[in-house]
Amino acid sequence: MKERAKNYIGVGFVKRYSRRINTVLLLIHLMMLFLYKYLHISELVVANIFSVTVYGLLYIAINKKRFSLYIRCCYLEISVYMCYATICLGTRSGFLLYCMSCIPILYYSDYMGRKIGSKKKLANIYSAVSIGSFYIAVLWNIYHKPLYLLDDKISYGTLLLNAFFVFSFLVVFMNANDHILLRSEQSIYAQANEDELTGLRNRAYLYKHVDEIYFKETAHNYWLFIADIDDFKHINDTYGHVYGDYVLKKLAHELQLFFKDDTVYRWGGEEFVVIGDAKGDFTNISNRLADFMNYIHMTDFSQDGKGKSNVTVTIGVAFGRDEDNYDEWFSRADHALYEGKKGTKDCICFDKTK
Repeated sequence: MKERAKNYIGVGFVKRYSRRINTVLLLIHLMMLFLYKYLHISELVVANIFSVTVYGLLYIAINKKRFSLYIRCCYLEISVYMCYATICLGTRSGFLLYCMSCIPILYYSDYMGRKIGSKKKLANIYSAVSIGSFYIAVLWNIYHKPLYLLDDKISYGTLLLNAFFVFSFLVVFMNANDHILLRSEQSIYAQANEDELTGLRNRAYLYKHVDEIYFKETAHNYWLFIADIDDFKHINDTYGHVYGDYVLKKLAHELQLFFKDDTVYRWGGEEFVVIGDAKGDFTNISNRLADFMNYIHMTDFSQDGKGKSNVTVTIGVAFGRDEDNYDEWFSRADHALYEGKKGTKDCICFDKTK
């Protein structure tokens, strides 16, 4: 459960991510402001003051979780600034690079927005704005001279600086994107393979494990048991479902502690499955299960002094056979469990079929 919470990508994560992007863009414009003040390019000094003000105000939008507004303002600013700076300094200044670098980020921002519930699809619209800005800037430079004719060294220096900003931003973005995708995959994997209540591997993962065992024809090396909490319905009806959930989590924890070298699964309801290595002989496995039953008898299941102090389980055991299949193996363990349930309960029953 902790791992799942850690891997979940929600509003809080998007908020932190947006703040970092906003800070990077704000710092870039501050650097440009001082650069163009030094070069006495007043139009771009004013433009960068405007941009710094915009990104300062956009922290408010981020804090209020207005991510759609943030994206719209951010990309409009980039497109307008890119177009205006190219008109001022010409195509050699490298501002057109921002236009092309924005498009993949636009689509990724749309993806992140949908993950947190936004229904607005902005990427197509704002990609069109970026492309339009690109052509306006280029066409202006075809038919008009730049407002400022910079020395070649300064022009190429501006190009290199802009290229550095764009490449750095893309590298940082792609690393962050890689991290986010990994977190998403881990979250999806956890949801598909882990039981939400207990954190154990679930039935779907169990199917995969057993399929692999039979594919390798190694079932004879394994044994499994199904553990069923005795009178669990009575526990729920008497003490409530919150306490019932506590009992399930407690037993899951104890199973993991005791069978730490084996694999423990939540089968469903009040049933758990453990698959272990059958290299030990029958007596050894029987003794391990007997020790576990004694361990459970001594475990306090009360919660803050409430509920039952002792909870019992019934166990059905079956050894793997290469000639069987998944259903037959579990059916034999389930039949052994049934025999225990209809008898005294709180016992271990082994499959006796030949």
